[in-house]
Amino acid sequence: MTVRELLSLADTAKPNELGDDLKIRWINDVEGRIECEIHRKPAAEFKSVLGEDDVLCVPDSHSGLYLPYLLSMIAFAGADYEAYSRAAMDFETALHAYAKFYIRNK
Repeated sequence: MTVRELLSLADTAKPNELGDDLKIRWINDVEGRIECEIHRKPAAEFKSVLGEDDVLCVPDSHSGLYLPYLLSMIAFAGADYEAYSRAAMDFETALHAYAKFYIRNK
């Protein structure tokens, strides 16, 4: 999945007035977490997502974890804490499933 595809999915699922720069910053945050905590890359080796054509680090089979993360951040920014809580829980569940998949298949 590319950054552009994720941005489009998020904006379709939850229309918002937030700029892409902010959403890309959030995507970088989650990419860093995945790379460092799951892929065990040193933080110094993490390459930030720079453009909309960049491919995200999680394979398509588990890329569904990105949307709830971005939706949780959009909800939090909009002070919709109930939606934030639901989306954050969905993200953590998907992230945990990906971590188990990655460990089994690395």
